[in-house]
Amino acid sequence: INSALNTISNTRASSSNYDTAKAIHDYICDKMTYDYQSAGYGQAHCAAPLFGGGGRGYTFVCEGYANSFKLLCDRFGVPAVHVKGTAGGPHSWNYVQMDDGLWYGVDCTWDDNDSTPPLYTYFGVGSNTLVFNGKTFGQDHTPEDQVMTTNTVNPLVYPDLESEAYIPGDHFTFTGESASDNREVAGNAEFNWRFVGEMSAEGQVFVSVDGTRVTTLDMTQDGRFSY
Repeated sequence: INSALNTISNTRASSSNYDTAKAIHDYICDKMTYDYQSAGYGQAHCAAPLFGGGGRGYTFVCEGYANSFKLLCDRFGVPAVHVKGTAGGPHSWNYVQMDDGLWYGVDCTWDDNDSTPPLYTYFGVGSNTLVFNGKTFGQDHTPEDQVMTTNTVNPLVYPDLESEAYIPGDHFTFTGESASDNREVAGNAEFNWRFVGEMSAEGQVFVSVDGTRVTTLDMTQDGRFSY
C-alpha cells in the first residue's frame, strides 16, 4: 500500500480533499480492471489485490472499487463512506466529503473506461447531477436506507448527499458573525461560500479584491464569487 500512497501523494495537485480524492479516483481507474466473471471470487470484492495481494491481478467488481476508494481516503484523512444500493442492479459506490464540508457521490467503477485520463462523469456529483442516459445521479444510484451494524438502536446512516455537483476552489464558511467581516482576496479570484447559523442585523461579509471592496455576499444562500 505504501507504493500507492506515494504515487497518489506525488500526483495530487494539493492536499485538499478534492485534489486528494481526485488523485485516488484516478489511481484506482488506472490500476483496476472490472471483470463481471470475477463476482464469484471473494478477492474481487475487497481492496487487497490492488496492493499486490490475492494473486488475481487487478480484477475487481464494484464492491472492490468502493472498498479501495474508502481505504485510500481513510489513509489520507479524507472522510468517505462505502455506499451499497442499486444502480440497474446491486451496486456499490462512495460518498466523499469535499472541502466545503458537504458530501458528494463518486463511482470509480463507472468512471473506469480503461483509458487515460478516466471519465469524471461520476466524480464529485450531486443528486441532481445529470449522468448517463439523461438521468440524474439520484435517479441512477439508489442507496439502501441504512447500513445495519451490530448497534441496531443507532445504525450507521449515510450522510446527506448534496444536490449539485462540487465546484473545486477555495471555500469559506462563515458562522454566526455579529460584526462585519472583510474577506481579502487577490485579483482573478474565485471561491465558494456558505453560511452556517444566524447573522445579526448589523452583520455583513464584504469581499475586497486587491484592497478595493467589490461586493457584499448574500448570506441567505450558498454561492460562488468570481471576479
